[in-house]
Amino acid sequence: MQSPIECSWRSIREMQDHELAFIAKRADMDEKEKRLNYFLRILSSPTINLDILRKSCWHGVPNEVRAICWKLLLGYLPLDISTRSDSLLSSRMDYLYKVAFHFDKIDRKNDALLQQISVDVPRTIGGPIMKVDVVQRMLERILYIWSKEHPHIDYFQGLGDVVAQFLVVYISEHIDVDNYRDRSLRESVWEEIEADTFWSITLALNGMESALSQSNFEGISEMLLKLKSLIRLVDPRLDDHFAVEQLDYIQFGFRWMLCMLNRDLNLSNSRRLWDTYLTEGPESYSSLHVYVCTAFLLRWSDHLKGMEFGDMLTFLQHLPTKDWDDSNIGQIIGTAYSIGRYEAQIRQAATVMVIYFLTMIAVLIAAVAASILSAYLKKKFKL
Repeated sequence: MQSPIECSWRSIREMQDHELAFIAKRADMDEKEKRLNYFLRILSSPTINLDILRKSCWHGVPNEVRAICWKLLLGYLPLDISTRSDSLLSSRMDYLYKVAFHFDKIDRKNDALLQQISVDVPRTIGGPIMKVDVVQRMLERILYIWSKEHPHIDYFQGLGDVVAQFLVVYISEHIDVDNYRDRSLRESVWEEIEADTFWSITLALNGMESALSQSNFEGISEMLLKLKSLIRLVDPRLDDHFAVEQLDYIQFGFRWMLCMLNRDLNLSNSRRLWDTYLTEGPESYSSLHVYVCTAFLLRWSDHLKGMEFGDMLTFLQHLPTKDWDDSNIGQIIGTAYSIGRYEAQIRQAATVMVIYFLTMIAVLIAAVAASILSAYLKKKFKL
């Protein structure tokens, strides 16, 4: 039985813990509010400074302004506010024409592509909103029309998960996507969201077309070879362990590359990762993604080295990221950039060494040539 003094001390400690938790929560709210106000100031400018926006978004975007920031980063939304209305109207009308041309008159029962998409759409991750019928029909049309517009890229199931990231973010501008109850959203608003998502995903995937368009996913295979080479560079013991256990990178990495880790992270983490990817531009983030995947392997390197084949494969196919927050993704991104810098330093050092050896060889050749020429001249002129 506790004494009155012990009970009193315990009550005081509990009160202190509660107060500290409240203060920490309040400080976090204040910091989020400051960050949101900072973004609102950037976005209120008549002409957005893209460099400042990119630097700000690299560290993550507040949920309240993520949709407009993504559209600006992609170049879908003009930086000049005076031209946005006309640009959006034109793009949205163009998408309606594509719907009429590609989708409205198709034979649903005999169209193999649509049948495959219809099977995949209900499996798409994206939270409760993705179970709503109107949203599933939007995703179905976007996937079908995008595939028809890109015949050089074979449709694949993971494409829906990438599209859903943008679709959910754009819907969240208008309703609470986690607690969807409002059925009063106008049809015209749904149409605008759908068009904006289609054009955004078209721009976002431009940088991955080379990887996706090659036969038998040769581009993805190249990304996996790059992943192996990076692990060989920064953690050769882990690569050796994979080899001993006969674990091939394709057995876990193919999905990482094709689905951009959307199936291996919670929704908040996936969007945080896309915040950084989009700041890099579509030409760069597919390569950045390989460094991010390398950072994932490094995070659990010691753990993996103690596993056998079956346990490793299960672990890498079900990463323990369910309870991660944005700080975890920030650490992964920071590690990815450190790996990139280290690789660049190694490459630069190797280049210097090659130049040094080539220079020494040239000097040696010149010395030998001079010696031969001197001997020849002495013999010819009997010096």
